[in-house]
Amino acid sequence: MSAEDLADLRKAVRLLENQGFTRLLNNVAGKPAGKALEFVPRRLKNKIDKIVSGALKQGLQLALASLDGKDAAPPKKITSTLISSLAGGLSGFFGLAGLAAELPVTLTVMLRSIAEIARSQGEDLSLLPARLACMEVLALGAPVEEKHDQSSYYLARDEFSRFSGNAAEALSGRGVDAARSPEVNGFLGQVGAKFGVVVWERAAASSVPIIGVAGGAAGNALFIRYFQDLATGHFIVRKLERAYGEAIVRARFMDIFASLY
Repeated sequence: MSAEDLADLRKAVRLLENQGFTRLLNNVAGKPAGKALEFVPRRLKNKIDKIVSGALKQGLQLALASLDGKDAAPPKKITSTLISSLAGGLSGFFGLAGLAAELPVTLTVMLRSIAEIARSQGEDLSLLPARLACMEVLALGAPVEEKHDQSSYYLARDEFSRFSGNAAEALSGRGVDAARSPEVNGFLGQVGAKFGVVVWERAAASSVPIIGVAGGAAGNALFIRYFQDLATGHFIVRKLERAYGEAIVRARFMDIFASLY
């Protein structure tokens, strides 16, 4: 692997082996934002899960269907973050009514930004696996059980690979008719379960003063940048896998991981 590609892989490891969205909020707020999760009622979480499920279906159709096969260009992270922040500030994000109205907007903008990042790393977005990989990013943000000698990125990716493969096979064979199939619903269900955890954390962060001062806008900026960073790392890894093969990239990734963590 070239020195340049190794440097890219080191960057990916740092972006992907993150400490989770709650810890990011803790770093910004200077106090345990995670404590807020203890006070989120189960009934509220169930409603958030339903909102997430609906938003994912809309986001998949609206964000990915609008992409074309343009040449790779630097992703528009700042613009996407600004739009998402404004949406969060206007709707308030924290109330269920605001969340139901705002989350589909934020998710659509975020998925398009993720797709732009994918394209900038050489992904062909006319191919179904590349589009599903954009959705996979949403499942990388949830915390996983910490294991000292194992990569949280590969733990999440390995867990998710079967659902991605089943959805890709169904959609490739039946096209849009498979959109309501068990395979695609299973894929979206897994994405929703993981993504919903981070949305729940984001909603709970309303109790943290430094986040609440700016309403939904400040928290939404952190929210979307968190997933943009995950997307950058994920698509760097996929780019290197196309060049060197999955086994070699994984071995080098784990070497870097062991040296850093």
